Amino acid sequence: SDDSVNLLLRELRFAHFGQREHFGQLAKDNGENRSILQLAVELLTGQTEPSAIPAFRVCNHNGLWFCYSGNRRLAALRLANRFAPERFARIMVPTIAVDDKFLVGGKYPAKLSTSKNGPDCMGKWMMVVETGEPVGHALPGQSEYGCDLLSLLPRQDAKRAGKRPRSQPTRAPLEPKQPPAPPSPRVLSESAALSLLTPKMAAAPPPQQFRRLNTAAVSIHAIKNQ
Repeated sequence: SDDSVNLLLRELRFAHFGQREHFGQLAKDNGENRSILQLAVELLTGQTEPSAIPAFRVCNHNGLWFCYSGNRRLAALRLANRFAPERFARIMVPTIAVDDKFLVGGKYPAKLSTSKNGPDCMGKWMMVVETGEPVGHALPGQSEYGCDLLSLLPRQDAKRAGKRPRSQPTRAPLEPKQPPAPPSPRVLSESAALSLLTPKMAAAPPPQQFRRLNTAAVSIHAIKNQ
């Protein structure tokens, strides 16, 4: 179908129970090895606009909108929505009818596999294979994928708005002059941010630690260059 629908990002569900962290063919086409987390950082810092992300298709199944293709792209957009809901609220996406590829599969497994995450999932979250963390929804005892790093990003909405701080009321002539306020704390340095993330990664297998730290370094480099 050539129809498109305008949906709230938080209501759009994943079809896959899990995905690997790095993009496949989409990344190869662009000659890069981009991850879900890196794309989320680029969206939040304004380096990549939502319109620059290749469109993915959605389908309506039992009254719910599921991602027919592009689950990793949806994951990055859902992370952006979590930290900047006013900027990433809705998305216009093309629709496709539910078919056997979605429900049953054939040469490849069925696209709809959220039941592997239990009956409560229903596409509300998707697991990131390398880290074992959910994206789209935090679970009891488990933080959402990438949120430890994304919480270090400076807010962009106020920066874009260009609002000046309100002027302070004039002090009475006899009032002692107050010392200047200390400068606002800057974003954590790369070494400081990585030191915060390291304890969480200590229990992960060494290859997983390397991938996570490498992703963190790339993302914090993006933050520092804003």
